[in-house]
Amino acid sequence: MTIQNVLIIGSNSLIAQKCSYLFAQQGCRLFLSARNAEMMESHRTQLLNNWAKSVELFPMDALEFDKHDVLIERAVNYFGGVIDVVLIAYGILPDQNLADKNRYSAMKDFSVNGNSILSLCHLIANLLEEQKQGCLAVVTSVAGLRGRKNNYYYAAAKAALNCMLSGLRNRLAYLPNIQILTIMPGLIETPMTAGIKKNILFAKPEKAAKDVYNAICNHKEILYTPRYWRLIMWIVRLIPEKIFKKMTI
Repeated sequence: MTIQNVLIIGSNSLIAQKCSYLFAQQGCRLFLSARNAEMMESHRTQLLNNWAKSVELFPMDALEFDKHDVLIERAVNYFGGVIDVVLIAYGILPDQNLADKNRYSAMKDFSVNGNSILSLCHLIANLLEEQKQGCLAVVTSVAGLRGRKNNYYYAAAKAALNCMLSGLRNRLAYLPNIQILTIMPGLIETPMTAGIKKNILFAKPEKAAKDVYNAICNHKEILYTPRYWRLIMWIVRLIPEKIFKKMTI
């Protein structure tokens, strides 16, 4: 698949920004959407001054569900009918203590990390099926593979995304030119992880972005980034529940 037209939702995230640079360097046209319009405008200026030939913006809060259809329609029209790649790369790290005490806060966090992306995936999957080609790549997390006491609302939303993307791969398998990519980062040095003490497992966003770009270009279906998280999570999932529930990892 030749990649020309790329829609990035959550384009202000650090991984998404690094990915946009890689796509722009290859001559792709970009349609960017994020909540912070000022930050997005600054990002567009940098892209146009360095690599990109064409960048369009669509400010949107993920919870504005009525704008999801508008976003997809605008992107399709901007690209002249076909979107080659859609990368969804936003999310928030909830305050677990607050979520434990306030179910409304918990449900709002889940809506951002889960429901809003499920809504977008629904629309994009139908578009790709109509096009009979294209890639949907979604940043989830290795956290979605097992619940832990300090982030289980976040993990539950990511688990829902992992499951939906698996289902979409199954549903659209009859169309060989459609790629559904589940991106499961481990610990990445981004603003979202700023409050977490750094250790040797942390990776740079540039590394994650390069892995994402290569996975899209090589028609991969599941990406752990960095790669060693595949082994780590394989071990974590083998731990019996009776033991795991008492652990503090």
